[in-house]
Amino acid sequence: MSSASDRDFQIGIDGGQSQLRLKIHGSDEVFVVPGVSHGEDIGARVRDAIVEVGALAGVTSSTRVVAGLTALPIDDASIEYLADEIAVALGAEEVWIADDTVTAHSAAFAGDSGIVLVVGTGIACLAVDTSRGRIHRTSGAGYLIGDEGGAYWVGRMGLAAAIKSFDGRAGQTTLLGMAVERFGTTPQDLAVRVHVDDRAVSVIAEFAVDVISAAEAGDVVARKILDDAAGELASAIESCVVALPGSARGGVALMGRLVSRSSLFSQLVMTAIARIQPDLQTRIENVSPLDGAVAMAYASEAGVYAEAIIARSTVTSRASKHRPAGSAANAYLSAARSTLLAASLDEREQISQAAVQVAKRLMSGGMIHTFGTGHSHMLAEELFYRAGGLARVDPLLIDNLMLHESASLSTEIERQPGLAERLLDKHPMNAGDVLIVVSNSGGNLVSIELAQRAQELDVYVIALTSMRHATSAKARSHAGPRLHEIADLVFDNHGVVGDAAVSISGIDRRVGATSTVVGAALLQALATETVALLVDEGIDPEVFSSSNTAGGDEINRVLLDRYRDQVKSL
Repeated sequence: MSSASDRDFQIGIDGGQSQLRLKIHGSDEVFVVPGVSHGEDIGARVRDAIVEVGALAGVTSSTRVVAGLTALPIDDASIEYLADEIAVALGAEEVWIADDTVTAHSAAFAGDSGIVLVVGTGIACLAVDTSRGRIHRTSGAGYLIGDEGGAYWVGRMGLAAAIKSFDGRAGQTTLLGMAVERFGTTPQDLAVRVHVDDRAVSVIAEFAVDVISAAEAGDVVARKILDDAAGELASAIESCVVALPGSARGGVALMGRLVSRSSLFSQLVMTAIARIQPDLQTRIENVSPLDGAVAMAYASEAGVYAEAIIARSTVTSRASKHRPAGSAANAYLSAARSTLLAASLDEREQISQAAVQVAKRLMSGGMIHTFGTGHSHMLAEELFYRAGGLARVDPLLIDNLMLHESASLSTEIERQPGLAERLLDKHPMNAGDVLIVVSNSGGNLVSIELAQRAQELDVYVIALTSMRHATSAKARSHAGPRLHEIADLVFDNHGVVGDAAVSISGIDRRVGATSTVVGAALLQALATETVALLVDEGIDPEVFSSSNTAGGDEINRVLLDRYRDQVKSL
């Protein structure tokens, strides 16, 4: 492949099942987010991951993006639509989508003849014969029915051997102890622990490292697994040689974390290949599919890889297409779902810690105060006077800081200094209370000053914010600390910079904010955990009932009479 003249932002993406990585031509920095496995809504989940990694890298425009992806939608139309969405998300003039064996071959052979075998979570093999201008691919067929010899397969076999050893169905192996340690469980619960993991494919693949360590230490069972894996990988190479004999001239390049990290496993694989194809030269490659994707993004043309590009998106092609009905709505729902999933996984410990603090202060007679400006005021109301909600919640609802009187004026007022002191005059807080401050940006002055003054009063401050936005160079400049730097504890809503998560072709701004739906879920999770802690202590949690159910008014009337004088909004 020949190089083009210098252009701004040629981007390579390597999308595996464990990680999705992005690199910009000319830069050594690699940006990483969790990968995407095969399954439901695959196109939307791949797009969401690329949107996330693009935001992490700060990419807003690019000339060409080349994405080598392991998991793709089944039908061509969906893949083409994914290419269009990637183009919009990264501001790309052109997008090429191929599977990751193509980008791997590009990294290893730069368009020349040869065979590349990628051993990652799964496996894939690609042969190129430039004399005939042909390509042959041997697919691993995915973790459910194939990928023999890949990290998932090795990890799965290792876990199966460990469980069989514990059950007495097979001989003893050190893999049992390794599995128990890695998954933080007991032999009895090992299988359940693996099955309930939200990222089961990735964590099973990670156990392949333990299988290799056990084999290197002399574990016979683990060594047998690696021998079998090497044989499977050698058979993939053989299928490529048989289908495209001319590809053997360039030899075989082995790539992927299993072969690069373990001299034992790489030697087993090369020995197995030599046993089947004695004259075939085999080497371990230090480059990765990501390097190949970047090289293709910078090249003037696709060369021999042109036929392997599954989908292309250009400015011209996008202009001639009709957007599928419902696709934008599905894009938002997918973005909201993935953002909520990330927050629910990463904020569990924070929620538990916060619930302990809130329950302790409620047991000592404290109040929960909530505050937010603009749309964040909705989250200040989320916990207030709600069916199933705690009664001792006092929201600071200030008309000119909300939206119903003047939305634009509320933005100006929330940035004025000294307002927090006036709020406390009308809504006093006491030592031992809790204040939950909601600010997506974390940079609104009134929220920051209120948190600071509350802490001076020995009030425990919980912030709900977007850490990605608050720490971004794109955030509006702000002198002094941001909310997350002040609070005693922080909930991250995992929103993108600017909150709007969905890119739509034809408009240069993203749409579909996620902070409200995710923030509401985190706060309800906090309230739910707090109630459970109070019940465990034998204390009435004082929870409102639905007024639209029998007996609800009577339950609520008792709580209303008890706290009407303390909670102004009641």
